[in-house]
Amino acid sequence: MRRFAGAMRETALWAGKNPARAGELYAIYSKTDPVVVASTPRVRFTSEFSPSLIQPLIDASAKYNGFKSFPAQDILYAPAR
Repeated sequence: MRRFAGAMRETALWAGKNPARAGELYAIYSKTDPVVVASTPRVRFTSEFSPSLIQPLIDASAKYNGFKSFPAQDILYAPAR
């Protein structure tokens, strides 16, 4: 899991520094028209992921999908430091 988390972090850092190339790769692998990808706003990537970033999404999902909210840290992997 630590290697996977590290690979995801490195990928996010690279994509954040190379948004045009990341868009090109997305278009290739998703088989989406590159013009559509270039004209579509995309998320900015982060190198850190904390429960406070995902908790609002969990809460909104719970509210509109009829399940009880829960603490984000219950589902996030945090490697030992």
